Amino acid sequence: MPDAVLLARAVLVADEAVGEAVGDRVVTMSPQDTTTAWIRLHALGGPRSISAPQRLADRSIQVDCFAPASAPSGPLYSGDSGAMALALLAEAALFASAGFSNPAGIIVYVREIQGLQSLPDTSRTPPTPRVLFTVSLTVHPLP
Repeated sequence: MPDAVLLARAVLVADEAVGEAVGDRVVTMSPQDTTTAWIRLHALGGPRSISAPQRLADRSIQVDCFAPASAPSGPLYSGDSGAMALALLAEAALFASAGFSNPAGIIVYVREIQGLQSLPDTSRTPPTPRVLFTVSLTVHPLP
């Protein structure tokens, strides 16, 4: 089955609005440099289709959108409101991604598992503004 995280990353990096906000800072581990916004993707798992186990799988992905606490990297991307604005951009890009394909596979369907939630990362000082949401991507391998 395709790696849904690779597909989600490709969607987000290719999206013009997301790219303008974070460039290619769509990652699976938080970067050392937290002075500009970034998106972190985390695979949560998900089952293969019972009726078509070799053709379809539903993969859940947590999308964490971070913004610097105070140093803006754009007009809207600082503080909690910046993290929310970034999450709205990422959410829109992923919800529009049904039909997206690349060598990793095809996104067949997208659905929301958990909506937007503001949850600052308190492991850093000062806490880093973060908004997260979870989507399920139904993926299919290339023919």
